[in-house]
Amino acid sequence: GLKKRVDDTSQFGEATLLAAILDKIGTNQTWCFECGASEPEYNSTTKLFRDQQWQTVLIEKDPGKAKLLRSRAGPWAVVIEQEATDLDAILAEVRCPWCRSRFPYHADFGVIDVDGQEWHLWKRMHVYTPRIMVVECWPYDDDAPPPEPGGKGQAGEHAPRFRPVRDDLR
Repeated sequence: GLKKRVDDTSQFGEATLLAAILDKIGTNQTWCFECGASEPEYNSTTKLFRDQQWQTVLIEKDPGKAKLLRSRAGPWAVVIEQEATDLDAILAEVRCPWCRSRFPYHADFGVIDVDGQEWHLWKRMHVYTPRIMVVECWPYDDDAPPPEPGGKGQAGEHAPRFRPVRDDLR
């Protein structure tokens, strides 16, 4: 099986899994985003990639956490302090601080971990379509309906399940 990399600081080994998938399919842009970034080092899915000089957009609504991200996420990170309601609109405003290029429409990966509205944010993404998405869904109550947009709770088991398109990615 796949063992978590020593340099993977993500909560459940998501960065190790992403690195393994990208090793298999290759990278296109070396751009990614993390919505609900929260912490620059621990429980960060993108830290492994920021350490490899990936252009990374970190979206965090909490002012204290955004300040910490700005001070410690490194020069390859663009920190956006904003509640995420429309990721397409947020990503459309992003510019690389070094070359002023826009966030690519087909970035290598995106992460949504906002503790409640993941399903709605992902469902609304139409313009920006990362090659790989990591979307957290933790079912507090498997029988509960998905929360309303802007409501509390998580979509959990009610979010649809997707299979890899290619058999060699299973």
